[in-house]
Amino acid sequence: MKNWFKDKILSDNKKTLLFISLCVFSLLLVYQIILFASGTYFNSSSDDILQYSPILGQYIEYFKSGNLSFYNYSNNLGASVFADMYYVPIDIFSFFTLIFSFICNDIIAFSIVELLKILFGVSTFAFFLQKCKYKNWIVVVLSFVYLCVGGSWVLSVFPTYFSLFFYLPCSLLVVKYYCEGKKWMLPLYGMLLILYNFYNAYSLFIFMGIVFIVVSIRDNYKGMKVLVKDVCVFCAHIILSVFMGMAILLPSVLYILKYSYRDTTNFEILFDFNLYFKMIYKLFVYEAGSLNFVDGVGEFTPYVQNHFSYYIGIIGIFVFSLLFYMKDRTSRIYKWTFGAIVLFAIFPIFSVIFTGVGTAYLRWLCFVNIGSLCFVAHVLEQGVWDKVSAKQKVVSLLVIVGLYFISLGYHLIVMINGGDNFYAKTVYYISMLLVVLVFAAMYFVFYLSKQKSLFYAIILIEFIVVLLINLSIPFGKAKGLHNVRAYEIIDETLDKLNIDDNSLDRVFIGDSAKYNNSRYSDVLTNEATFHSFLTSSIYDYQNLYNKYDRVNLVLNNLRGYSPLYSRSNNYKYVMVNKELYDYTLDYLNLYYEDDQFIVYENTDYQPFYVYEDYYIYDEVASLNYKKDYIEFQKKLFKGVVLEEGDYNLNYREFSYDDSPTKYINYENQLMIEEDEGGLVGALKGLDFLQKGYIFFRFDKDVEMVKIVGDNIERECIQEDVFYKCSVDGSVEKVIVKSNEHDLSAYYRIVLDVDDDLYLVFDTKDQFNSKYISYFLSDNESSITLLDSNNNKRKCWVGFCSLEDFDARFAVTSVLDEAVIKYQNVNISYQDDISYYFENQVDLNATNKELTYDNTAVNIKYERTTSNSNDQVVVIPVTYSDEWYCEKEGYTLIKANGGYLGIVVENGITSIDVTVKFKPSGVTVGMIGSFAGIGTYFIYITLLKIKKKDKNNFVEE
Repeated sequence: MKNWFKDKILSDNKKTLLFISLCVFSLLLVYQIILFASGTYFNSSSDDILQYSPILGQYIEYFKSGNLSFYNYSNNLGASVFADMYYVPIDIFSFFTLIFSFICNDIIAFSIVELLKILFGVSTFAFFLQKCKYKNWIVVVLSFVYLCVGGSWVLSVFPTYFSLFFYLPCSLLVVKYYCEGKKWMLPLYGMLLILYNFYNAYSLFIFMGIVFIVVSIRDNYKGMKVLVKDVCVFCAHIILSVFMGMAILLPSVLYILKYSYRDTTNFEILFDFNLYFKMIYKLFVYEAGSLNFVDGVGEFTPYVQNHFSYYIGIIGIFVFSLLFYMKDRTSRIYKWTFGAIVLFAIFPIFSVIFTGVGTAYLRWLCFVNIGSLCFVAHVLEQGVWDKVSAKQKVVSLLVIVGLYFISLGYHLIVMINGGDNFYAKTVYYISMLLVVLVFAAMYFVFYLSKQKSLFYAIILIEFIVVLLINLSIPFGKAKGLHNVRAYEIIDETLDKLNIDDNSLDRVFIGDSAKYNNSRYSDVLTNEATFHSFLTSSIYDYQNLYNKYDRVNLVLNNLRGYSPLYSRSNNYKYVMVNKELYDYTLDYLNLYYEDDQFIVYENTDYQPFYVYEDYYIYDEVASLNYKKDYIEFQKKLFKGVVLEEGDYNLNYREFSYDDSPTKYINYENQLMIEEDEGGLVGALKGLDFLQKGYIFFRFDKDVEMVKIVGDNIERECIQEDVFYKCSVDGSVEKVIVKSNEHDLSAYYRIVLDVDDDLYLVFDTKDQFNSKYISYFLSDNESSITLLDSNNNKRKCWVGFCSLEDFDARFAVTSVLDEAVIKYQNVNISYQDDISYYFENQVDLNATNKELTYDNTAVNIKYERTTSNSNDQVVVIPVTYSDEWYCEKEGYTLIKANGGYLGIVVENGITSIDVTVKFKPSGVTVGMIGSFAGIGTYFIYITLLKIKKKDKNNFVEE
C-alpha cells in the first residue's frame, strides 16, 4: 500500500493535487450532510457569522428580484450599499452562493460555499507548494496541516475574513508568478481583491509586499538599489490595481471617512510591553502548539489582541524549531523574517499600519500562520530532520515541553488569583494544555524509542483530533439562530403578511427569532446594529434614544419591543412568539396568527411624522433619563430633535417632570410578635404558591425557623444569612425560635417551576392605572402579573397593560439563586401613562403617503395648520448628505438623531416632494476605474509587444 501510494499518487503532481482535493472535498461533503441533517449551517459558533451571513443572503435576493440599488432600505435604519461592502464580497464565492440559492435556502447556500472556500484554499496552497518544487509528500503533509491549522478556525470567525483561507495562498501564488515574469497578473488580481473586500485587500497588499521583499532577497538579491527599484515597480502594479478597483474602493473609503463611526483605541508608539509580551507568549507558545479549541483564539488579552492564531501543532512547532539549527542562506533569511514578525507584533504601530483602521488589531498575525508552514516546508525539503543531531532534537522537544509546563503554571496562578469567570476559563485552558502535553510526551517517547511508524501515527492522530474539534463546533448547537428552520419559519410567516413593498413598513421580530431591527425584515438579523463601520447617524440616533448601549437599537435598556416606542422606531408590525405573548392590546390589533407566531398591527402607526416644534440635540443627549424614559418619550412626541441652528419653528426647552419613580422591592418586611410564649409572624395572601421557597433574613440571631400552612409545619434550612423554607401550598405564618424579642424580619418569595426559579413581587395596591411602564433592575427580562386567582397576564418588556386585570403579584423570568438571595432587585415604574394613548400630539397633516424606489423616496400630504411655521417631516431612513432634493422650498437636515428630515417652507400646503440618494464618489470612482482598466490594457499590450520583439531578436 505504501509503495502503491508512493508510485501512483506521489510520483505525479496532478495526481497528488487531485488526491488532496478529493480527500478535502469528501470530508467537507460529509460535514455538510451532517450540518444539513442537524438543521444548522456552517457558522463556527460565531455571533459575527450569525449576524453577517443574512446580509449576503439579503443582497442575493435583491439581485435576483432586480431590487439591488445604491441604498439598502432594509439594513437597520437603511444605509448606503457601500456601508455593507465590508460584508458583501464581490467575488467567485458570492457568485457560487447566488447559483446555489436557486436550488436551496440562502443560508444553506452560504454554508456550502463557506466549506468550498476550505477546498479551494487547501488546493491552492498545495498547488503553490508544487510550484515551489517541494516534494509531493511534503505537499500532502503540509496541505493537510493547512486544513487543520489555527487560521482555519480563527479566520472563520468573520464571514469575509474566512475567504482569506483561499486568498492567502492565492496571494503567494500570484507573487510567485510575478517573480517568474508574469507581472500582468498582479494588477488584475489586486482589482479582484478590492472587489472582494477593500479592507482585507489593504492587508493582503502589505502581506504580498513583504513576501515579495523576502523572496527577492532570497532568490534574486543584486544590491539594495536594485531591491528598492523592484519594490517600487511592485508597488506601482498595486497602485494600478487600486485605480482599476476605484469604482468600489473610492465610494467605500469616502463613506468610512465621512459617514461611519468607529471606536478607536488610544495608544502610544511604545505600548504596554507587559501586555505585548503576554501576547507574544500567546502567539508563539500557547497558540503554537495548543490544540485548536475555539477558546484558543480569544479571552486571553483585550479584544483587539484576540482573534488570531499561529497553531501548527506540537510536531509543527518542533519541526519549525529545527530551522534555527540550519545555516544555509534561505534559513538565515527566514530566521530574520521571523524575528521581524516578532518585533512587528511587539510594537503596536505595526498592527495599526497592517490593519489600517486606527486601532492596533492583531488579526494580521493570522497571515503569519501560512508563512510558518513555508518555513516548515523548507526544513523538510532540506532533509534537516536527519541532519540535525539527536541531541539537538531532544533539546528542542524538552524546551517545547518545558514551555508548556510554564504555561500550565501560569494558568494555575491566574486561576488562583483571577475572578470574573476566570476559574471556568482557566480550567478549560488547563485541560487544553494537558492534552497538548500528552501529545508532546507521546512524541518524545516514540521519538526516543525510534519507532518511526508510531511516531508518525501520533502526528496523524493529533491532526485528526484537531480537525474533528475544529469542525464539530458549528453543529454543536442546532437551536435558535443556529437552526436553519428558524430562518425559514420567520420568512414563511413574513411572506403571509402581504406587506406593501412600497411602504417601508417595519416589522419587529422578537423572542425565538431574536430581536430584529431590520426595517423591511425579509431576512433575519440580530438585535444589534452590528457593523464594523457603523453609520455615524445611526450612532447619533442610538446615543439619543439609548445612550447606555451603543449598538442596541431597542430603547432604554428594554431588550425587546415596547409599544411605547413604536413611533420613534416606526414599527408597524410586531411579530412575537405565541408562547410568550398571547393577548391583544387595544392599540395593537391582531393581524396574523399561526401555531407559533402572533403578528400585531400598530394602530398608531404613521408612514412619517410632521412637526412644528423642536428641541436641540445637545440639550436632549446630555440628560440622564434612564429612569425617566416614559416622560422623555412623551416630550419627543411633542417636537423633533434637531442640531443647533436657526429654524422657523417653535423652540421647546427640553425639561420634564423629574418626580421620583415608584419602586416595588421584592424583599418584604415581616412583623415578628410574641404569641403564646413564642415568636410568630403572620403571612397572609400567599396561597397562590403551589411550589417554591421563602428566604427569611433576620437582623438578630435566630435558632430555628418554621413555616405553617395547610395545618402542616415545615422547618427551614439555614443557608448563610438566610433561612430557606420550602413551600407547597398556602402559607399562614412563620414561627421563630430566638432569645431575642425585638426582631426585624424580611422575606423573599421564590416560585419553583420545573427547577426554574422565579422571583415574586407583592404588588397589592401598587398599580392603579390602565397602563404602567416599568424597569426591572439588575435584569433584562420581562415580568408576568398574577391576580388573586392565579390568572396570568404576560407583560411586554418594560410595559404592562392592566386593563380588566387586578394584579396581585409580579413574577420575573428565570433567575439564578445567587441573584435572588444576594442582589437587590426591584421594579421601578411609572403609573398612569394613559396620556400616551389618549393625548396624541397633533399630527399636523392628513392624506399621508410614502413610496420609494431603488434610489428615491416620495412623500405626499396636506398641511392642516395655518400658522407661520415651517414644518419638519421625519421619514424612516438614515440621514446623510448623500440625499438631495432638487425642488425649491425643501431643505434636508438630520432629525431625531439619525433620521432624514425635510424642512418644508411655510406656505406650501400640498406637499409632494421626492428625495434622491447618490453615494459620494461614485462618478469619480467610475472614471478612475475606466482610467485604470484602460491603462492596464495599454500595459499588457506593451508587454506583448516587448515579448514579441524579444522573440524576434532571439530568432535573428
